[in-house]
Amino acid sequence: MAAFEGRVDPLVLDLGRYERGLRDQGFRLIAGVDEAGRGALAGPLVAAAVILPAAFDLEGINDSKVLTRLQREAAYERIVRDAVARSVCRCTPTRIDRR
Repeated sequence: MAAFEGRVDPLVLDLGRYERGLRDQGFRLIAGVDEAGRGALAGPLVAAAVILPAAFDLEGINDSKVLTRLQREAAYERIVRDAVARSVCRCTPTRIDRR
């Protein structure tokens, strides 16, 4: 992650720090949310959310752009297997334009 230092908020470099702070305040179910897509002109918008158990080991979990294909697949399998809850939504440009 050294390549990201200076460009990423230090809070993000420790992936569990924010969640630990929330758990210390009494929160038990904490969803991580992300989106990908270039908007209605360039293709679909995809958003996903996942709730992982507090004891989930974040080793090997990182920004997908810095992982190899095999690392992404391994992370995906672990997340899908261990998630408390997860959801993915895909919205096409046509649907976005109708709104």
